[in-house]
Amino acid sequence: MDKEGLLRKIDCVSFMIIDLGLYLDTHPNDVNAAEAFRNYRKERKELLKEFETNFYPLTMDCCCETLNPESSSALDQTVKKENCECIFCWGKGSEPWKGCCEPAAKA
Repeated sequence: MDKEGLLRKIDCVSFMIIDLGLYLDTHPNDVNAAEAFRNYRKERKELLKEFETNFYPLTMDCCCETLNPESSSALDQTVKKENCECIFCWGKGSEPWKGCCEPAAKA
């Protein structure tokens, strides 16, 4: 899926999560709505991971520090403990409003 298509899908799924969350506030015993809510949350997490892998992180929970064996930063130490493979890219490319992790030359 291309970047714009994936962003559109993330937006749609995010809207459904918010909408179902509001519905569940007033209908907490609706099992079907609760199941749909869980399914959309799972789908959103997978879509965010796909977007992060192919483009750049969209949310703070998609980011962590790049593993740097020489670094003693707290974030790097956390990554080492969690065996995390994701990246924390701020300062390594263009400004977030120009495309976060895309190289500055592309933005």
